[in-house]
Amino acid sequence: MKKLLLLVATTLLVAACVTDDSQEDVQAAEDQTQQSDGTALDVTDPTDSVTDITANLDAAIYDTRPDLSQIDVVSTDQLEMMEEDEIAPDICAPRCVGKECGDDKCGGLCGTCPAAAPFCVAGLCELACTPSCDGASCGDDGCGGSCGTCPEGETCVDGLCDLPCPVAVIHCEEGDEAVVQATLHLSGFSSYAGSGKTISKVLWSVVQPDMSQSLFDPSDSSASPTFQPNVVGTYEFGLRVWDSDGVPSCATTKHTVAVVADEAIHIELLWHTPGDANETDEGPEAGADLDLHLAHPLATGPDVDLDGLPDPWFDNMYDCFWFNSHPNWGSLNPDADDDPSLDRDDTDGAGPENINFNNPAAETTYRVGIHYWSDHDFGPSTAVLRVYVLGSLSYEVSQEIESLDMWDACTISWPSGTITPVTAEGGGAKISPEYQNPMFAN
Repeated sequence: MKKLLLLVATTLLVAACVTDDSQEDVQAAEDQTQQSDGTALDVTDPTDSVTDITANLDAAIYDTRPDLSQIDVVSTDQLEMMEEDEIAPDICAPRCVGKECGDDKCGGLCGTCPAAAPFCVAGLCELACTPSCDGASCGDDGCGGSCGTCPEGETCVDGLCDLPCPVAVIHCEEGDEAVVQATLHLSGFSSYAGSGKTISKVLWSVVQPDMSQSLFDPSDSSASPTFQPNVVGTYEFGLRVWDSDGVPSCATTKHTVAVVADEAIHIELLWHTPGDANETDEGPEAGADLDLHLAHPLATGPDVDLDGLPDPWFDNMYDCFWFNSHPNWGSLNPDADDDPSLDRDDTDGAGPENINFNNPAAETTYRVGIHYWSDHDFGPSTAVLRVYVLGSLSYEVSQEIESLDMWDACTISWPSGTITPVTAEGGGAKISPEYQNPMFAN
């Protein structure tokens, strides 16, 4: 293409020079056949005149031919080295000198490699390509392949997979389901950081069921704390970690545990005391003290509520409460699981208090009550009662009560599992104020 452009340009230049000068010489020859006054010369031998004119024209044409020695001529190799705009501004000149394959710098190829030498390496077709992955676990192997891929969350930096931030890993020994009041054993020891770094700090969090206020033991900054879920429901644990450079984990790792009731009857008492700024602190009189009671039909005691009938509360044998937390209502066999038990008694906070009963007696109706033992000067509380039958929430009710109130809440009939609220004569909750059993006076 380059040679063709040069040849065409040269031909056009020569033709233009010849044409212009020849026309001038013809006109001069014609002028010689006329006198100065415009009359024709007397030419006795027309043949000689024509011969002279022709000779003059030939001489004129010869004298005006261009000197080809003055034209610059370049070689093909020189053309290859010239910039495109030196040849023709609108034409891209492929760069394929010494190349058998690869890009020609104009959007095309210098050639393709045959099957006998299929690899294009630096513009030449080679028989084989040796991948280079020494010390690399990811990235290009130099032959169009890969030295490996990084796990999710990691990036390839200089042939090595690394983490942009540490990763928190939660291990719960009890798995994703546990029985209420079981102790969960949590661990963040499997958390890891990027190359050359270590985990220097951890922080736990938990989203608990409504009114549950359990804490991590010994703290939320322990790498392997324990946690006791005392309320039935779903607990979502979270863990964040920091590496030795102070970089936090990119996201909070989460683990969910479903806490269930595995007894035939499970009763929960929780409460909220607005006057107690910190319901999770512990110690003598550190919070309001409410007590859960479950009475057998045989329970009997003084008629403190003055309704004309013996009260079932605070019976030493047939009322299950803090003083009689594991009564014997069924078989005398100590291995028989047929008695209720108060498994948690909270004297300084927001609860819960729990009573579990795995094998209630048939054709029997039990009574549930809540006594506000002492507010310890924190004021009224809102008590929440939840009753689970065969693992399902069957009854929930809340009631505001004051110190020394006795709330006669509901009855549970077995084996139907029917729960019936107890109401006062005029309707509403049956609450006896200033209730103090003579045997258990504050």
